[in-house]
Amino acid sequence: MKLLVGKRAVLVLLLALMLLPAGAFAATDSVRLEPVGDAARGESILVRGETERPDAIVQLFRPNGTLLWMDVVERSELAIGKPVTIPADAPLGRYTLRAGSGHETAAATFLVTEGGAGNPPFVHVPDVEPEPADDRLVVAPGKPDASGVSRAMVTQAMIDKTRSENGSVVSIVVDPVEGASAYELVLPAGELSEAGEGYAFRVVTEWVWLELPRGLLPRPGPSIAMVDKVALTIKDANVTGIGRTANHRPAVDIALQLNDEQLGEFGRILAAVPYEADGEQDRLLTVSHTGRDGKTQPVVSGRYDAAANEMRFIAERPGTYEIVYRPTPFADLAGYVWAEPAIGELAARGVVNGVSDAEYAPAAPIKRADYVLLLMRLLALESPAGSAVSGFEDVKPGSYYEEAVGTAKALGITQGSGGNRFLPDKEITRQEMTTLTAKALKLAGILDASPGASVVTAFQDEERIAPYAKESVTLLAASGLIVGDDGMLNPDRHTSRAEAAVLMQRVYRLIYP
Repeated sequence: MKLLVGKRAVLVLLLALMLLPAGAFAATDSVRLEPVGDAARGESILVRGETERPDAIVQLFRPNGTLLWMDVVERSELAIGKPVTIPADAPLGRYTLRAGSGHETAAATFLVTEGGAGNPPFVHVPDVEPEPADDRLVVAPGKPDASGVSRAMVTQAMIDKTRSENGSVVSIVVDPVEGASAYELVLPAGELSEAGEGYAFRVVTEWVWLELPRGLLPRPGPSIAMVDKVALTIKDANVTGIGRTANHRPAVDIALQLNDEQLGEFGRILAAVPYEADGEQDRLLTVSHTGRDGKTQPVVSGRYDAAANEMRFIAERPGTYEIVYRPTPFADLAGYVWAEPAIGELAARGVVNGVSDAEYAPAAPIKRADYVLLLMRLLALESPAGSAVSGFEDVKPGSYYEEAVGTAKALGITQGSGGNRFLPDKEITRQEMTTLTAKALKLAGILDASPGASVVTAFQDEERIAPYAKESVTLLAASGLIVGDDGMLNPDRHTSRAEAAVLMQRVYRLIYP
């Protein structure tokens, strides 16, 4: 993460140093720097020392106190010694070298004198100071290393300086670096560890923007160590570049490292990749995720925003996220014009599957277990932590729907059909489907209350609706999720696979407008 800083942009970095208490730069037992000899312009100094941490932040300051250079140096490299070249146009005078972070800091000084032509400087940060009212913090990563990774550091002081008085989300804008195929950003852990709603800050690169939520990092506790280093890595995973090629669409790899360990799950990082559809149907554009285990699966949240010309999705774990186009594979949808768009859209996102690779069986009734599986897959609901609720007696262990039905029971979405039985193979009725859907949406916070019983009277067969289902029918009808058939709800009629897909598409559009 090498940086050379312009006169104005340095003000943001200096704030981090100004906020440190007096005496913070005294040498400590955990970090030590060896004395540095005087050097001429264009010559190199050797940064050498010891640290108890895996690495140390090393900073070089000009005589006027502005930051000239910064890098994260591994412990082994620091012990051997890291050469740093003084630019040929560097000002003369006494320079200060600091290593460590916070209160764990050591310092050494040396003189820079007249010299020869020397080596060129590393990478210049654009001479731009972010406008506070704009809440944009421009950072310029250093020269890419041998693997194409360009690094930069963002401190909490830089975030606080940039944030406007209204406390809105700060956008950390990464200035593109020629030759870089990945960016590694060291970020402040504080806001990412705080519980609360909303997003701590946004990271913007030429390949993708990410919104990092508060509470993204585990809070320190008896079994969780204090997080003092957060490294976000964003990589252009399309080997031919981020632009579209004959066989590939844009792809980015996202990883998050806490201290020295990779985070296995993120929670909910909002992401958007610039993309302009070219003849593709918007609803069939989605995103796939390939994990560190090599397995690829659709990302349910992946959808195309035509107004913004970007693909949006939620990144929940490390790996490669790629834009994909999945035309509807089913050949048995003739006569189902009203359902084909919903079936195609949900199949592209992995929410619904066919009975075979080429058939969906739209007219076939959907079973209770299959509908719960669709519902839980779409809403990504999980069992409460430490839940000890036992499963239904008639749900076979190891069945493809066991986990989904068990989670629905643990969350109170279903109590079964009595006698601790669920009847997974029974065809689901329309009022059963409505009740399960309403409970799940209320639990997920998507629908929060019934608007009143008067809405039910819109259906001519209201008297046939079972008492247990009336509130759910009212809620979904008022939300436009169910509209009935020629004024009839037909509550006790079995639901077809096509009808289930249409309802699931409406729910999807409610979650991801």
